[in-house]
Amino acid sequence: MGPAGESCDHTTLIVISISSTLPNTPQNFESEMLSRRSESDPSPRACWPFDGSSTANLGEIQIGPRPDAVTKVAVVPSPCQYSHDIWRAVVRQPQEAGMQSLAQANPAKASNRSKIYLPREHGATAMLLTPIFSVAILARTWRWSELAVLMAAFAALSAKDPAVLVMRQRFVWKKRSPELSTATRWLLGWSIVLIASVVVLLATWPLKAFLAMGAGVAIFGCVTIIVNLKNRQRSTLFQIVSALALTSTSLATCLSAARSIAPWCWWFWALIALQASAGILVVHARLDARIAQRKAAVASQQFRHAAQATLALILCAAVTAVILGHLWVALALALAVIGYVYDLIRQKDSVSLQMPLKTVGQQALVLSTVYSALLIAGLW
Repeated sequence: MGPAGESCDHTTLIVISISSTLPNTPQNFESEMLSRRSESDPSPRACWPFDGSSTANLGEIQIGPRPDAVTKVAVVPSPCQYSHDIWRAVVRQPQEAGMQSLAQANPAKASNRSKIYLPREHGATAMLLTPIFSVAILARTWRWSELAVLMAAFAALSAKDPAVLVMRQRFVWKKRSPELSTATRWLLGWSIVLIASVVVLLATWPLKAFLAMGAGVAIFGCVTIIVNLKNRQRSTLFQIVSALALTSTSLATCLSAARSIAPWCWWFWALIALQASAGILVVHARLDARIAQRKAAVASQQFRHAAQATLALILCAAVTAVILGHLWVALALALAVIGYVYDLIRQKDSVSLQMPLKTVGQQALVLSTVYSALLIAGLW
């Protein structure tokens, strides 16, 4: 509820509160809003009225799956100073005549919207699943334990969101979330699938490999929960580490197929993780350019330079592949360089910067798919 009794809803106005102790406004607010839109925090700090005299209007962005769900974004000074949470999104539903919130218009639909916990990050899902299918093809053999790898990977990724909600309820939120019971059930269900898959892998993998892989997965899982609790999931370093971890499903699939990790699989993991890291840096460079365009300021070159350095490394790998006679691998690496360089060039165009992030993600997914197919051809 707002200060004057207004109801808060996830459909209209997002207000970002900025701590007065911090000199800078939030960066990459669009991606941050997308993440905070789905966190379903039941206890927002406050709801501020949309007062044009005291807010800086940042325009409109689309949040949520509905194309008509255009959200107005504003920044206001925070009346509070948070030591751990820099800013918090709060949504206020205007009480206009004839206007109904989603829950008022269709209570059943509103109550069911948050009851399915499946992977919602398409990029992360692609990083997780593409190596599994690619290595399954390259291994030229089939074992049922490969299916256990697929089930374990999907269950672990699906369990992340309900696990984060349960941990936030335990350590962060003061009020009970209405989604806690649902999240707990989903977490229990995915945990059962994960444990069953792990038992199969324990029975089929070499013990040392199982312990090493299991320790890595456990450490990454704990880090992921902590990072999400601190709302740092958009950190570039964390996203690159996540790319390394998610694409390591290639190693797990090779273990299931061959009972060992073949040399070609190490190369496949390195190449696909390198391409994913370059894509992450290019996307962050785009976000910086979009923010600078709105502020009529010069965009930060940090991520752009990092992306250029990574692409230079990929280009060197392509030259090495040509020298060694791996022409399909060289073609895959060259395609990645061309695609990302073209994206960096388009980021200098104001019209191109207005491209929806969903479209950018779909283009990146197509590039990653073709890149993986060429790697399969090169390593076959």
